[in-house]
Amino acid sequence: MSYIRLFAEIRDMISTSDITIAVPDLLRNDELSVTLRERFIEFKISANDENIARFHLPRNVSFRPETCSTSDFTCEDGLVFRVKNMKELFNKPLEVNWKKMQDEELQWLLTVDKLQLACTRCGHILTFPQSIDRALPLPSDNWYEYFSENAWCHKDCHSEKASKFKLTPSANDCLVSDFFYLMDSGAVRPDGVRIEPLPSSNSPDPNSRAVLSSEILCFRCFTRVGFMFWEVNGEGESTEYFRIYKHAIDVKSRNSALPRLLNGFLHLRNAESVFAHYFLHQSNAESNFKFVLASDDPQDKSNLFAVVWIMNPDSKVLISSFIETDFPDQENDLVAENVVKLMYREKDYPSKEELTKTWLKEFSVTHLPLPVDLASALLAVLFQNTLSLPHSLRQSDDDFRVGFLRLC
Repeated sequence: MSYIRLFAEIRDMISTSDITIAVPDLLRNDELSVTLRERFIEFKISANDENIARFHLPRNVSFRPETCSTSDFTCEDGLVFRVKNMKELFNKPLEVNWKKMQDEELQWLLTVDKLQLACTRCGHILTFPQSIDRALPLPSDNWYEYFSENAWCHKDCHSEKASKFKLTPSANDCLVSDFFYLMDSGAVRPDGVRIEPLPSSNSPDPNSRAVLSSEILCFRCFTRVGFMFWEVNGEGESTEYFRIYKHAIDVKSRNSALPRLLNGFLHLRNAESVFAHYFLHQSNAESNFKFVLASDDPQDKSNLFAVVWIMNPDSKVLISSFIETDFPDQENDLVAENVVKLMYREKDYPSKEELTKTWLKEFSVTHLPLPVDLASALLAVLFQNTLSLPHSLRQSDDDFRVGFLRLC
């Protein structure tokens, strides 16, 4: 039995669509007739006039058939061509919801009653129930690195100002980052977590404001849920607080309506959408397009997972199922999915090390530290989506893999 499959990438802002129709080897000796209309694509095999398949476009997608060009037939993919979209339908950029989702999360933290955090793997309770008095956003996930290097314009005033400046949570505070929370150490239950000291924390650097002291593991299943810090002031006094990752926790509270951002992290069930919104926000609002995904482990700061380069933050994809060619008059409805298209190289890719070193020297590259399980989930989704692309689109000319993340 033979199948035909359609893939289309639609670029909203430039009103262009690249369409690939995968044709099996069995049909390549037959004449394939393709008809392109504003609202559908139809193709027919000459050997049997009854074998007609029609793909109906989504309501918000229309083509301009007279602009069809660059028609080609490749051994890997089949028929490839380009066509223009109806321009008036695509003059609105995608809405960036990241900031809105962050605001929802901050508001939810202030209104939730008796917040308790539990291990997402085994359900063991990690923290005491508490009401959050202050929920404040952190500048970025690598805020301390940026603060240490760029906050002071004169070296001679760095130590004096650094000793007075504090960005640490007090009791009933929650400092919110894109991927983790900072909370006061008093919120942690002694029977909820295991504190494992790190070798590098035995002798803290006197010139460092914040020293990573311990790894936090779930008391029951030993899953790593975060790290413990201490903040040292000019008089040598320290304040302990902990970083706990959103994807590693479950929420126990009387308020069951979780904010969208936190809900997407729980059990990593919607990590694809979370990262898609994050990268869309970074490209549109922050003008960041290059990222180095690195380990958050203080014992292995040189461990780099991948480099990521945003290609098209404004794409839609139409991917059909495999359509059997020996059934007459098939009608198929296509669904448009908003995606962020990316190029990436994983850590085991040849010559990635040289590329990474070059990128790390560029001011425009964002350094994004991630736990290994969260980075692995992102790369797994990217690779799976790469396989759904036509063969000729899975790799760029400079040996990057090409993938995408759906904006659900």
